[in-house]
Amino acid sequence: MLYNSKMLRKKYLIVGSGLSSYFFLLVIKKSLRKNFTVLTGNCNDNLKNSIKFDNNILLERSSSFGGFGNKWLGGSSLYNKNDFKKKNFLKKLPSLQKKIIKKHFTFKKKLCLNKLPFGIKNIISNNNSKINFINPLTLKDLLKKKNVLKVKRFDDVEYLNFKLFNFNKVNNEFICHCENSNKKLKIITDYLFLGCGTIDTSILLMKFLKLKKITFRHQPYFYGLALNKTKKIVKFKNFDSAIVHYYFKNQKYDCSGAIGLYSNRVINYVNENFRIPNFFLKTLKNFFFNYAIFFNCFLNSKYNEIYISRHNNNFKIKSKISMKKFKQISSNAQKQIVQQLKFNVKKFSLFKFFIPKLGTDKHYFGIKFNKNNKIKLNNYCQLKSEKKICIIDQSALDFDTKKFVTFLSLTNSLRIGNFFNKIISKK
Repeated sequence: MLYNSKMLRKKYLIVGSGLSSYFFLLVIKKSLRKNFTVLTGNCNDNLKNSIKFDNNILLERSSSFGGFGNKWLGGSSLYNKNDFKKKNFLKKLPSLQKKIIKKHFTFKKKLCLNKLPFGIKNIISNNNSKINFINPLTLKDLLKKKNVLKVKRFDDVEYLNFKLFNFNKVNNEFICHCENSNKKLKIITDYLFLGCGTIDTSILLMKFLKLKKITFRHQPYFYGLALNKTKKIVKFKNFDSAIVHYYFKNQKYDCSGAIGLYSNRVINYVNENFRIPNFFLKTLKNFFFNYAIFFNCFLNSKYNEIYISRHNNNFKIKSKISMKKFKQISSNAQKQIVQQLKFNVKKFSLFKFFIPKLGTDKHYFGIKFNKNNKIKLNNYCQLKSEKKICIIDQSALDFDTKKFVTFLSLTNSLRIGNFFNKIISKK
């Protein structure tokens, strides 16, 4: 049973405790961080009951209301200015991205092929491949974590275990209605920063601006494995992230993805979903990680969009394309993957593809602001109609891409943090 708590007054309120809010706060002066409060939202999510989604979609929202990549940080593609058609803040991000990578990420320019498993080594080393390969990036602050990758917290920032469910403006302040499992809480704040993932950011904006519909981008996804007749001489290792990333494009498809052993993830999945004795589990390890490599593939977001419609306090999520259409589009990419793997390693004889429901593995981003006149952003991702509301997560990236947007989003979060650091310092 919920009971009311006292009303709190906070200068700056951040919604979401993931990587977006971390990079935003990273550049705020230490003396100013004490004025920031972060809502972590690690509690039961009553809002889920008000969301319905069609049968094509598997709804996955940001873990624990934590914003982008709170649970897992993947690899990335690097962007350049040619990736962006519009002349806005996105054009500035590629050069800033390079500076951030040097300071906060590990990035190996050259892969040591001799240390890679047999199949992956041959795929990368073949110069005739039509697939472009790039190396993974890893956030330095997360390297020491083993199972769950989470960002560190700042000692001088206040963290509250509440979710923001609604907010409204009174005079020049925002009244934020928050809840957790036990309490209701009202927070009065001067500034509101939304970094809670595209779905939740969209719903909060819909409530505040009284919108009936919001559309955002989505990269459809499938994955698979390739079996090799010749045994790979490699000991079992816990490869939790991709070994290499790739991308390719022609008239029929435009996509990117990753190749790796993913051994730890596969074993964890088997342990969680099947009761297998240790002897058979050891056999499974020896089989899969001596004969198989795993891969995934994300299609360009231009192939699909997802929209949320509102009816009173109920929200419905739908996908533009059907599963049938998704399978048709992905089949072209699957053929290219098979051709390239067979071309590079002729001993790959069996391929198995898995096509999950749309929305699996998230990859939501980029609210389509041109589809709704009530939501327009300036170059610092503030609402033009209300500059004290700012979007600091991937929702602000309004462009289509096949590349992963993780690091571009974090770059933008840091850029916005720099801007507000200057504004706050002047006060």
